[in-house]
Amino acid sequence: MAPGNAFGAGWGGLGAHWNQTGRRQHGYEGSEDRAPMIGTAVAGAHEAGTGPISKVAISIDTGAPELAAREAAIVQREAALLAKERELRNREAELRQNGLGPRKNWPVCFPLIHHDIAADIPPGSQPMVRMAYYCYLGLIVSLLYNLFGACAMVGFRAPDKMSSWFLAIIYCIAGIPLAMVFWYNKLYNVAASNGALGYLGFFIGFAIHTAFSAWAAIAVPLAGERWSFTGFVAALRAFDVGTAAGVIYLIGSCLWSIEALASLWCLKMVYSFFRGGGKQQQAQGQLAKLALKVAVENKV
Repeated sequence: MAPGNAFGAGWGGLGAHWNQTGRRQHGYEGSEDRAPMIGTAVAGAHEAGTGPISKVAISIDTGAPELAAREAAIVQREAALLAKERELRNREAELRQNGLGPRKNWPVCFPLIHHDIAADIPPGSQPMVRMAYYCYLGLIVSLLYNLFGACAMVGFRAPDKMSSWFLAIIYCIAGIPLAMVFWYNKLYNVAASNGALGYLGFFIGFAIHTAFSAWAAIAVPLAGERWSFTGFVAALRAFDVGTAAGVIYLIGSCLWSIEALASLWCLKMVYSFFRGGGKQQQAQGQLAKLALKVAVENKV
């Protein structure tokens, strides 16, 4: 028997049963002929492809692409979640390895601190922070070359060479970390946190650095230390000792001059950002709050 005939027969039997029982229960007298007609109509509609089963089949067929698209979206979400999970695991491993703070990546040869201007600093503050970073690198180069000049002067017959060499070592050893702590880190941290009060500390430290660089570029000789700075005045005196010594100190004076001019330009950039970006008003408000807090605590 064909599926359509069997389905029609089933509906016919259901109609006969309804004719026998439902008629008596609900009082549908005179409806003996309706059930067979319903079964025959449903069977015919099924054979013609317009019945309810055919409509379900058609809807399933037309919904297949939508179901496939949903499955593809689910697969993509699962892949994204797996990638995020791997990223979180990697970060957790880095935190366990480096402690709770960010990963140390500077200097590259021996990482001591975390330094990432592109990731930590807002885009509007990046130019001035990069300029300060270049000034810090320039200071490192100038101090190292200054030490090289003092060491070179030890080989020449020059007065006060050992005391100048000792002072050049102190400038190099102390100047590099102090500059990092007293002005570069202050600018980096205040720019990263989008604060304002930390700019005041930077201005003080960086002003001292700029004055130091300008003094080193001139290198006015003092008693007992004529060669501790490779500046212009020291370079002129170094030519009296030897041509090679004069050239070495002349190069050093150029380095210090570039460092002093770059520091002045950086100071101008930071001050313009401080005034134009509303940081001055923000710092004044923070100072007022801090003063009020101190006054309240002293009264208590």
